[in-house]
Amino acid sequence: ILQVGSFKKLERANFLKNNLAKKGYPAFLMVARLSGEDEMWHRVVIGRFTQKEAAVKTAIRIKQIENLESVIKEVPRTMASP
Repeated sequence: ILQVGSFKKLERANFLKNNLAKKGYPAFLMVARLSGEDEMWHRVVIGRFTQKEAAVKTAIRIKQIENLESVIKEVPRTMASP
């Protein structure tokens, strides 16, 4: 997956996710709790990629077109399959 944002406020995460989805990106939210913190973080992510090369190409396009920095992350095995 390609993480393009992380927010404490769900509203901000939804705003970015919805904007990206309107532009055709397969954007969705993931919730994370960082160790030592009680608050939940709402991560905006794009796609599930079968090859790292596709994720890298999308990261470059997101930077050029949307001016968003991103981080390529592997999906934990427990989340990889429905």
